[in-house]
Amino acid sequence: MQDTNKTELQLQRDICVEVWNTLPETRHCLYHIKQELDAKLTPQQMIMLSQQKASGLLPGIQDLHFLWNGVTYRIELKRPGGDTAKSVSPAQKIIHAAHARQGSLTWLFNDSDRCIKFIRFIVERNNSMKNPILNNDYFQTILKENFACYISPFAVGTMYEQYLSEYEQWVAKQKEQRKMRNNARFVNIK
Repeated sequence: MQDTNKTELQLQRDICVEVWNTLPETRHCLYHIKQELDAKLTPQQMIMLSQQKASGLLPGIQDLHFLWNGVTYRIELKRPGGDTAKSVSPAQKIIHAAHARQGSLTWLFNDSDRCIKFIRFIVERNNSMKNPILNNDYFQTILKENFACYISPFAVGTMYEQYLSEYEQWVAKQKEQRKMRNNARFVNIK
């Protein structure tokens, strides 16, 4: 399934369809939480966005969540090609670090086959253990040994404050750029 022209959404679709079709016991345990925002928002959309933020909308939430044997695995997908870590946004860095502070890693993939292999490994290894819930620490160690290269480099709880500072600077810069674009449009209208 590796294709350098695929979007994150296409990777996500490939993963969800394959897991749904080949691992039926996982149905309704792999899901996406819609958190995407359009790049250009109208004033009405900005109002709606403010209302959604007040209701818990957080930019940077991972693309897929997989719940298995009492553990939620958070999966961030990136387009194939290039440096995967460099494509992680400032908002995503905060989320990865915040979740790591709570003991939950983010797994970063840019290839649907590898992500499917990761999910299959979780299901098959957990199913083969006599008591997977009681052996969860042991299982997490095995998982990290087999998939360490896919742990987000930003899933470091001690970096949260630094990532938060970077995010706030990024947001201020975005606001300034939006203000400049709006001013330029106003000038062009005259």
